[in-house]
Amino acid sequence: MEWIETLAANSNPAGIATILKTFTGNYIDVPNSGKLDVFEGAFVLNSNTTAITITVPITGKYAGGRVAALQPSKINHNLASDDWIAPITLKIGSVENTFGGVGMNPKASLGVDDLDDFNPPHWLEYAELEFPHPEHFLKQSTRDIVPTQTEYEWYFTVSTNVNEPAELKWDNTTFGSSTKELFLVDLNREALVNMREQNSYAFDPKKSSSFKIYFGDDLKTKIKPQTVSLGDAYPNPNNNSKVTIPFTLPDSQSSYQVLLEVYNSMGQKVSTLISGSFNSGFYSSQWEPNEELISGLYVYRIKVAGKENSSVLSKKIIVTH
Repeated sequence: MEWIETLAANSNPAGIATILKTFTGNYIDVPNSGKLDVFEGAFVLNSNTTAITITVPITGKYAGGRVAALQPSKINHNLASDDWIAPITLKIGSVENTFGGVGMNPKASLGVDDLDDFNPPHWLEYAELEFPHPEHFLKQSTRDIVPTQTEYEWYFTVSTNVNEPAELKWDNTTFGSSTKELFLVDLNREALVNMREQNSYAFDPKKSSSFKIYFGDDLKTKIKPQTVSLGDAYPNPNNNSKVTIPFTLPDSQSSYQVLLEVYNSMGQKVSTLISGSFNSGFYSSQWEPNEELISGLYVYRIKVAGKENSSVLSKKIIVTH
């Protein structure tokens, strides 16, 4: 049975998902126009408020109609196009969800429509992207396509019952060479990721669950942090490699005096990484522990002084040799 042919034979009923999903250890879209062999089954979303009866045709003689336009082979990824999709994969441990993504299309609505996608029912372990849609009975989608516009901002959360490190992944090789940008922001860590320059982002789902994706031009000058923050150093623990320490300065004033230092477990300063004036924005500094340092616990501390107040934040890192 081919799902495209089946929908066409039933006059492409509204509210019925155009792509089937099946479970093979992880949920996947059924390939080849939704073709199912004997004894195979799949999930399909019915967005209607009532049950729908679908008749399966015996012979293949129907065209795809609206369904054909929504097949994965037709998807455009160029950010400068009027219709584009940036698929996003969420992987947590051995669980992988490939249904997520953002995009634009002249035919899309701000609410839920056929261009959006949804998470199938939970099957033991799950990992999901969730874009809020309170107007829909499922309350959220995992792919959110909106009307074409010059700038946009998506908000989503990560939901999982898997207690392992997580990663968001995307293919940026087909974004095209325009000035259009996509930036991912981890709202919990206030970490900024240029999705043209990076194709993945690793995080701890116990600490980071809220994200935004921004689309537009010259985004780095437009996205501003809301607070002074000191991010988690990575890699941590560290074994003879460079340590990256992120921090942010909010948009509440034009400049700040910043001092970033590293101390050993005895409270002795071992390195000054930053000392100077910085404007609002997202930053990171690198520290390379030398071999003279003993293995153990170290503390990195940032002091941020503004016109009206100041902040002191510190976190820990383990160094091994």
